[in-house]
Amino acid sequence: MALPYLPGLANSHNGNYVLQAIVRFGTRLQQTQIWLSACPQLFVMCADPYGSRVVHTMLDFLPSNGADLEYIAFSISNCLSSNFSYFFKRSSGVRVITKCLRKLNHPCMKFLYNDIVSHCFEMATDQNGALLLQACISIAISHSEHERNLLLRRLVAKTRLLSDNPYGNYVVQCILDLQRDLITKDIVQQLKGKVNKLARQKYGSNVIEKAHCLRVAGQCDRQILIAELLQMDVSEGLSHNYANYCV
Repeated sequence: MALPYLPGLANSHNGNYVLQAIVRFGTRLQQTQIWLSACPQLFVMCADPYGSRVVHTMLDFLPSNGADLEYIAFSISNCLSSNFSYFFKRSSGVRVITKCLRKLNHPCMKFLYNDIVSHCFEMATDQNGALLLQACISIAISHSEHERNLLLRRLVAKTRLLSDNPYGNYVVQCILDLQRDLITKDIVQQLKGKVNKLARQKYGSNVIEKAHCLRVAGQCDRQILIAELLQMDVSEGLSHNYANYCV
């Protein structure tokens, strides 16, 4: 087994498929050996489109041995957390982070959750970061309900800025899809006074129209939004590229 050349094999166009096959069909001992050899080189592998695929596959075959698992969990957490801003902006990094949060139920992952909460606005306005956030929100891959609620509160507080962002608007819609009454109410409160402005904007109109705001909001909150929309000149709204969908 070519363990000394693991990163080079993992990061090559053809070699990554060979290594994934070895991981899938190898013995538990071989899988553990691959993990232990990979840990010092995780950044090199996770940062590469091919190498990240190998790590993604390896996460389905974590060792059951306590000491080995501890070392692997610490190595993964340290690698991703130390370079978090680098990884969440890349599809290869998002692939690995998402898989880690789903598969690696270990206290070390708390560092990753803390990074997600701390960088949530920056993530929400980034193409790849927004995808990771939506996974955290909709699939509930959070360390605890407390941390998930903290993440939601921080994002909801930025509703106005996120609603007209090319990527942030999808994060707001994802939160609305949770259909949590208190969170929806907080979002509506953030949108008050800005409904007509957002309805005229390319991305903001998604939050108002598809928004789920008119469909998910409670009766009182829905009336607040509708009342603001009715302040718009109807003929202008109907002829507007984006507002017509809201009207």
